[in-house]
Amino acid sequence: PPPQQQQPPPPPPPQSSSEQVGSNPYGAAPPPAVAWSVSPEDKARYDEVFGTLAPAGGKASGQTVRPILERSQLPVDVLRQVWNLSDIDRDGALDADEFAVAMHLTRECTAGRSLPATLPADVCPPSKRHLLPS
Repeated sequence: PPPQQQQPPPPPPPQSSSEQVGSNPYGAAPPPAVAWSVSPEDKARYDEVFGTLAPAGGKASGQTVRPILERSQLPVDVLRQVWNLSDIDRDGALDADEFAVAMHLTRECTAGRSLPATLPADVCPPSKRHLLPS
């Protein structure tokens, strides 16, 4: 005899708004803080490199950062995308946190992982998360 197909379980009944636990009249609470995917050890290492760039006003220009990123031997198209994802405040320069993001993404790419289309919240430094599109 042919095997019997299992029926999927019925969907749970919808909750009425009065049943929702913890509904707040001021809207939903912000999502819990996501841990930064750049480890403290990596951040310390990236900060050391950033310091060698003699950042002006805490920012390193694209021309200053370029040779560091090019050491990865990644194609220019990939490095352009790394920059676009890393320059979170779109000011044309990277601060220490954005530089850490650039280094992290570059390392991910050299390890064979592909770049995300948009910067995931866990890769975005906590200091810049308010700039991410919600």
